[in-house]
Amino acid sequence: MRFDEEIRARLRAELLRRGQLVATQLAALMAGKSPDLSAFPGLLAGSPRQRLEDRLRAYLQLLNAQRVKLESGDASYGCCEQCGVALPLVVLEEMPWAQQCQSCASAS
Repeated sequence: MRFDEEIRARLRAELLRRGQLVATQLAALMAGKSPDLSAFPGLLAGSPRQRLEDRLRAYLQLLNAQRVKLESGDASYGCCEQCGVALPLVVLEEMPWAQQCQSCASAS
């Protein structure tokens, strides 16, 4: 999916902002403090066997991978990883790390 420079800059800024939030919470956790996970409700729904630290690290890796795809112009950025359909721009502007369309996400 191709984006003009303004849209690409907005998506990149949101990915970086979100990554900073996650990194801050991971650092708090590593320092023995209780992280504030109110901005990450889906993170709490992970596997009960997976440690919070691992979930935060995985989320940070996802954000970074999506940023790299966006910056490199990878055509798979902004497309559903299951069916390949282009995700609506409104969805990407809200969640630039999104990897699934609504249909595939609800089927999982």
